[in-house]
Amino acid sequence: MPYPEFYQAWHAEPTVHPEVADYTAVGYSSIAQSLNQQLILDRLPQEVQPTTQTYPLFINIATLAGVTDTSAIAQEFCNKIYTVAFPDNTHIPEVNNAAQLKRWVPKIRQQLAKSDLALIITGCKPEQNLVNFCHQISDVFHIAWITDEPVSPPWRGFLPHQQNLSDVIQTWMDEIG
Repeated sequence: MPYPEFYQAWHAEPTVHPEVADYTAVGYSSIAQSLNQQLILDRLPQEVQPTTQTYPLFINIATLAGVTDTSAIAQEFCNKIYTVAFPDNTHIPEVNNAAQLKRWVPKIRQQLAKSDLALIITGCKPEQNLVNFCHQISDVFHIAWITDEPVSPPWRGFLPHQQNLSDVIQTWMDEIG
């Protein structure tokens, strides 16, 4: 190729194939952003440390999206909490409602040697059925949602793509005690 043709080809504007609708820089695709966000969320339980009084319980409740059965919601919350708090324990109590789950909270606190439990919820938008359940357990758990949706007080909401997410959650934990 003669130099003038090479120069023109080298310095010309990039062309996009007509079948390609969007030109996205490498590393900034929605798939890459989603995977990066998931990686950040997966690392949070290792990065956020218990305080002297509060133990963080990160639970992914994606399996509860669209579920309306209170009994199923209560049992799945219990399953997730016990799996996070006691990964080696194979005995998870059976519960049918918020009151039965709350009955196990003193034992959880005792085994973790913490007076406060922070429930950090990921993987699901705050749907009304889940919000109703969380209202019923909010007297025994400090509750935060990692979501793009607005979260009503007394709960805390954290954006999943927030800068220094682990630091912000750690600060919230420190405020609890």
